[in-house]
Amino acid sequence: MAKRKKRRSKKHASLEIRPEVYAILLILLAILAFGPGKPLGFVGKMARCFAIFLFGSLDWLFIVSLFVIGVYILLKGKSPSFWSTKFIGLVLVSIGLLVFAHMGYIEEAKGGITDIYNDSMKDIQSTWDLVNDELDFSSPGGGMIGCTLGVGFKSLFAVTGSKIVSVIFIILGACLFTGFSIKEFFDKATEKGKI
Repeated sequence: MAKRKKRRSKKHASLEIRPEVYAILLILLAILAFGPGKPLGFVGKMARCFAIFLFGSLDWLFIVSLFVIGVYILLKGKSPSFWSTKFIGLVLVSIGLLVFAHMGYIEEAKGGITDIYNDSMKDIQSTWDLVNDELDFSSPGGGMIGCTLGVGFKSLFAVTGSKIVSVIFIILGACLFTGFSIKEFFDKATEKGKI
């Protein structure tokens, strides 16, 4: 009886991309988007316009975040933990800044949510025109993220309350990021006052 030949299982060599490659790409994208004062080339303009679309006048937040994450991955060899207290602190600060930056649009829009989105979309549409033009890359407001969060904040807290909550978010985020304790600060201040 003839023995059956065992078929050799072909091992497919999987393409393994090291974290450093992602890090260099993120750093490169950030450099192209920022450039020496203005974006470099079509890719830089597209990255900058995308940042303006999301973050409005705070587009630098997105670009700096790309750069910092890239440097972190390059140095540590792994992506940062997105569930750490520092990261949550940065998210809270970003939310507070974006909502606060978009409050001007929300105050001007008297017709409600539809008007806020329409006004925001006009501004955002103009950012896409920047891809082919050499125009100023400044855009007021907090982009689509600021607009969406701002509308939610306005419906929950009204305009003045939204500004107060935004400032509280910024303070809380800064405390989480730095590890600063308000209670310890007041305890030390009262101890110094007693002496």
